[in-house]
Amino acid sequence: MSTPPPLPPPPYGSVGSWPPAQADDRSVDPRPAWRQGRPGWALLHLLIGFGVWFAGLAALGVVLAMAGRQDDQLNRLDDNGGLFLLSLVGAIVGWFLFAYVDGSPARRWAIFGCVAGGTWLVALAIALNTTM
Repeated sequence: MSTPPPLPPPPYGSVGSWPPAQADDRSVDPRPAWRQGRPGWALLHLLIGFGVWFAGLAALGVVLAMAGRQDDQLNRLDDNGGLFLLSLVGAIVGWFLFAYVDGSPARRWAIFGCVAGGTWLVALAIALNTTM
């Protein structure tokens, strides 16, 4: 009597298979490391938000200067701390939403543009109305 042929090995990755499935960090969270919310990355995103705010602040100053505002009128904006706080919060929140919201890059850029751009438009409207 002959012996039957051996059974084929089970497919890899199933429960109880050999060799065991390799666990990698992306199996827990499929997002890239810079979007996983670790403290170091969050601090970097905070700094990027400050950079976005500073760039927007410079752009706002250029727009106001091109609108023909005088230096004394622009200096009165220093008294309006809400303008700078609004733009700072909008830039940082917009960048954090860009980094941590799930979805396609186009959707995340749209959210960033709406939040940060919307707060800059409000800040510009406040600035133009307070300097007139």
